[in-house]
Amino acid sequence: MSVELLFQELRAVVGAQHILADEESCRLYSQDVFTRSIVAALVVRPANTEQLATVVQLAVAADCAVIAGVVVCLIPVVMYRLKRQQC
Repeated sequence: MSVELLFQELRAVVGAQHILADEESCRLYSQDVFTRSIVAALVVRPANTEQLATVVQLAVAADCAVIAGVVVCLIPVVMYRLKRQQC
């Protein structure tokens, strides 16, 4: 699944205003002591546990890694595209 298709599906769940896809926001939410060099594909801010569960299901279906954190009572979900290694 492409990031664009994932964005459309996520928009139906949380609304476009709760998805950050611009490079500046993705870089900001990607920074911590473990992942400074990896930039997120999307940042999603679900409003409740039901939305969070759906967002995680969509991310898994799209082969995206999910990193969750708590920022001022919001739960941003940072998604990274997984790169499959060929054996």
